[in-house]
Amino acid sequence: TTPRGYNASNTNDLRSLVWIISGRLDHDVPLFLVGNSLGASVLTKYLGEEGMSGRLPKCVSGAAGLGNPLSINSSLVSFPFNVLMAMGVKKTLLKNWAVFNKMNDHSYRRAFRNAMLSDTIANLDNSMAPILARNDPFYPFAFRIGFKDGNSYWLDSSSFRLIRFINVPYFNITAEDDFLVAAPNKNKLGFCIANPNVMVVETRCGGHLGWQESPLDSQFGTATSWADVATADFFEAVMKTNVERHGTPLSIHMPENHLDDEHLDISATAEARQALRA
Repeated sequence: TTPRGYNASNTNDLRSLVWIISGRLDHDVPLFLVGNSLGASVLTKYLGEEGMSGRLPKCVSGAAGLGNPLSINSSLVSFPFNVLMAMGVKKTLLKNWAVFNKMNDHSYRRAFRNAMLSDTIANLDNSMAPILARNDPFYPFAFRIGFKDGNSYWLDSSSFRLIRFINVPYFNITAEDDFLVAAPNKNKLGFCIANPNVMVVETRCGGHLGWQESPLDSQFGTATSWADVATADFFEAVMKTNVERHGTPLSIHMPENHLDDEHLDISATAEARQALRA
């Protein structure tokens, strides 16, 4: 773990972890990455940043995102979930109070106090935005601190802007009845299908990460997860295809993209283009 909290924007922790693991693997051993919910969003954002800069470690041969919202905007989370999510974040902050309390900066303490007084996850994000860690989306992914407000944080955290740059097989799974991510995921579906490396699957049921199977011959609540099996099957198919085509289980990464203005125009608004470069 690191001596600071995480958020939906900063991908450098994941980047460091992947590089450490990749350095310990033999040259022909593939590495597959899986993210759930907010972790799926961070994973997607990381893969897009790496693919855009051509820096993804060669051992990374595929990934899967389960319950990825693609577009993040906490102000759209309805009651009572907006209150419950805020309570969950504040509970985490209190658990780590001994660490946070060592920070004496006045602006930090003001942001922390306002966050603890926030009644919804949107207000909490707005309070914490000025002190959140983030990184540039381009190599060398320089470390930065702070956003102007919650809207800037949500825009930078939304992985739909970068999913088209993923250069390895990617499995995106959501459920139609997922109260948290189904709507924003559908709204940004075009960004997924614009990338031939991305496979999109939507199940009729499953809620938010609730794809538990219930066979007739099993005890209720003890069956496996359909999504876990589907993800494992996807990775196995990727390795078999790679062996058949290239003689190795490793995926062949697509050539790195050129960082010109046309390539960076991944949103219809000037605000999003400016945020991606910031």
